[in-house]
Amino acid sequence: MKLALWKHRLATSAIFLVLMSALVAWWFQAEPPAIANVAAAPPPMEDGPSVSEPAIPFKPKGEPAASSPSGAGRAGEVHVCGLGYLPATTRLDQLSPKSRAQLEQTSTDLIERLQRSGSVRARSASLLLRVIVTLEDERTASSDAVYAACREGSNANVKHGKGSPCNLAQVVDEQLTDRYLEKVTPYVTELAAVASTSEDPAVYAQAIQACARLPSQNQPPACGTTISLEQWARLEPGNMLPWLRLVGERTQSAATEALFRASLGAFVEDYQGLAAIELSRLAQSDIDQLLALQLSTKVLINWALPNYAPLIKMCSADSAKDANRRQVCDRTANILVSSADNVLAAVVGLKMGEALGWDRQSVEERRKEAQSLNAILYGDQPDETAAQFDCNQVKGKLRQIIEIAHKGEWMAGKALKSRRAQ
Repeated sequence: MKLALWKHRLATSAIFLVLMSALVAWWFQAEPPAIANVAAAPPPMEDGPSVSEPAIPFKPKGEPAASSPSGAGRAGEVHVCGLGYLPATTRLDQLSPKSRAQLEQTSTDLIERLQRSGSVRARSASLLLRVIVTLEDERTASSDAVYAACREGSNANVKHGKGSPCNLAQVVDEQLTDRYLEKVTPYVTELAAVASTSEDPAVYAQAIQACARLPSQNQPPACGTTISLEQWARLEPGNMLPWLRLVGERTQSAATEALFRASLGAFVEDYQGLAAIELSRLAQSDIDQLLALQLSTKVLINWALPNYAPLIKMCSADSAKDANRRQVCDRTANILVSSADNVLAAVVGLKMGEALGWDRQSVEERRKEAQSLNAILYGDQPDETAAQFDCNQVKGKLRQIIEIAHKGEWMAGKALKSRRAQ
């Protein structure tokens, strides 16, 4: 067994599977699943290739493999975006260390180009990417250390008890080093400063996410003073999202006020797709496209979602017996469902509506529509071999993320459903 490092970093289907399972789980649990910290789980340990399996050479910018002088791959090969022709069954963790290092450097260069591109949005996206990439690198190093401790045991396949070195989900984040905080704090501080001088809510949302990537006790002062959800709400009064976050983070009286403010909103926008939009402007070569998709997916995987459990509890059937609370909850639920920008937020609104006594048939129809669109957007489960990194697929997935960012999940899902039906 081995830690499939590069496969984990390039497994672009991960966010699709995570979001799909989280959404479906809503309808089988009394409270929402713990999806806000989905990135806390370390990369899985997989059975790796045997030592006799060859490493695959790096072929930059789509240059075909030397074995294909005609420019076309042999039977059973696919043109992996930026890597040239590889056997379709090749796992990307089989790339040689030198090739992985070249890809890592190209990824770093793309982020640096993004930061230098001149746009405030691009700069904010690049800083958030630096925070997330650093976090993943440190998690990987921590995972490697923990797994090494497992290998030293008498039997690495034994299921160790809670708290043992082999319980990766528990141990990895606990072993994140001070080095991570030292590396990432300057990026978080800089992004907070950028957001504090901008009136762009998209930039502010990136700063909120950067601060959320640090434990509260380790956040730089700017996260508690310069950056606040209340300021985001002032910049964008029609957006419910800052207030919905506050409902999940404040004490009862403050949460009640936040719920009332959320009910006065008109839409839900979190700006998860900003990095994908900005990266796509710079991604010209095939390898740029592949890495833009990889980086965009990292942002989605590590995006801290609102904690909706307190909201649902505040709008339960018992809580909504109060006429004023019921009115506020009903208005909030209607906006969540009708804004239709975010499928998960709409499902939250439907759960609230159920508790408030909405028409069951209407709720069920909307729920089925949400599940259908969610499956269309995030339900693909490709294998983890080179076949899924064909350039057409890479570019298509990147376009899909960008379309979601521009149109919202409902409209993008319907458009994709229509295209597939043609």
